[in-house]
Amino acid sequence: MKLLLAFVFCLSGCALFAQSFKVEYDKNRSLNYIKTYQIIPGEITTPKDQKKTGDATVHQWAQESIATQLEFYGLQRVDTLADVVVTYVFGMLSRTNFEMLGPLGQTPGRGIEEKYTYEYQQSTFVIDL
Repeated sequence: MKLLLAFVFCLSGCALFAQSFKVEYDKNRSLNYIKTYQIIPGEITTPKDQKKTGDATVHQWAQESIATQLEFYGLQRVDTLADVVVTYVFGMLSRTNFEMLGPLGQTPGRGIEEKYTYEYQQSTFVIDL
């Protein structure tokens, strides 16, 4: 019983540090009134030294991708007085992950250690309606 009480006490302390998110979403609200959309050119957050293509190419790719999806759902693109305004943020960063594994794939310890380095590109594409 004491062990259970100690366990509950520890868990209650962990709950104090947890993140909370508030999401407002009305499941009963109809979005059928949306018939038209307008795309405003978004922001590209890729550092200049890591860009592999021009900004114009990325903007074109993003706008074509968004337009294809919205037109699939029956929305029409207009230049002014749209029901929904769409914008986006696109970014890409080079990341490096470094791992050291000890014997039998465990954490570093005695004996021979293996070192692994992974380099990869992390992309972010956020669409805001």
